[in-house]
Amino acid sequence: MSKRNEQQMSYDVFALVYTSFINKVVKDGVGKDREKMFRIGVRIGERLADDFFFTASPGKPMSLAEISKDVSETFFPHYFSFRPTYNQGIIALKKFPMLQYTRKEKKCLEMICGILKGVYNHVSKEDIWFEASEDSGEYCIIVRDAGCAMDPVVMKFSDDLGEKN
Repeated sequence: MSKRNEQQMSYDVFALVYTSFINKVVKDGVGKDREKMFRIGVRIGERLADDFFFTASPGKPMSLAEISKDVSETFFPHYFSFRPTYNQGIIALKKFPMLQYTRKEKKCLEMICGILKGVYNHVSKEDIWFEASEDSGEYCIIVRDAGCAMDPVVMKFSDDLGEKN
């Protein structure tokens, strides 16, 4: 088996384990609200940080822009075999397969935000916050300074702008 096939297999295994974990947490009632899912994600991220930094090797503290780029170019491809786009602190997930596998997209996304917070909190220049958002059925993650962050809640972009539907 080639190294590429082994890596793809490990991505698939991680995706299956993660999806099963999300479904189990929700089924058991532990993750009834998204705030709890975020906190569970932070704890997972803190433990995942060692593995991630061993492979990614960030050399210096990162700004918010560098973190959003690194999440898109390093974290997601490493663990999910998926490369989202990013622009000015917004990581667009488009049709991220992991969210579709769980069928609990908002809770899954909230846990991913927690994982990112747990991992990147160790290398950011500022205190950071990852916030889940949705626009027209497509999900994204907003990277913010924690001082500007709101509660970890999935919201629509139009709500962010104060517009009424």
